[in-house]
Amino acid sequence: MGRPRDYDPDALLDRIGALFAEHGYGGTSIETLVEATGVGRQSLYHGFGSKRGLARAAARRAARRIVARASELAREDPGLAGVQEVLNERIRELAGDPPRRSCPLLALTLEIGPGDVRVDRTLRQAYRRLTDIFDRKLQQAVEMEEVDPDIETRAVAHQLVAVWAGLGVLARAGAARRILDRSARIAVDLLAAT
Repeated sequence: MGRPRDYDPDALLDRIGALFAEHGYGGTSIETLVEATGVGRQSLYHGFGSKRGLARAAARRAARRIVARASELAREDPGLAGVQEVLNERIRELAGDPPRRSCPLLALTLEIGPGDVRVDRTLRQAYRRLTDIFDRKLQQAVEMEEVDPDIETRAVAHQLVAVWAGLGVLARAGAARRILDRSARIAVDLLAAT
């Protein structure tokens, strides 16, 4: 029987995900992970197998956290208010104190997602679940007569996931909080105007 872990796996993966988001997968060495987390190299390798294994686990953790939070927020507000709140939460996460300027999901999507079947599957599932959340909110918006009844909710939900991801790109490029807020507000206002 091995020694028990002397770290919280979720907290560790959140920290590792933040490092990948900040420095990229290629720019984050095992030494950086060891130094930033305080967890020894052997413990990291024993728990996750490799740097790629750490990235896979960080992607799964980020996906679960993001989708769970979006689901929770979407349940609280119906229709377009729910759409706006999911986008606002994205902004709060990116522009918080200190600002995160990216997220593990976006960073790993861009850098290793397409080349790693397991990471790619995790990312696709997360984006599909976000699309489902936006789709449900849009269906509610139709029922509440907030949007055109002929709107293609699934197609627009995909567009909203692109807005959600685009907020991460803007943040990564150094956009000010007001630009992120305005971008999200305009996306929702355009839906209401149709």
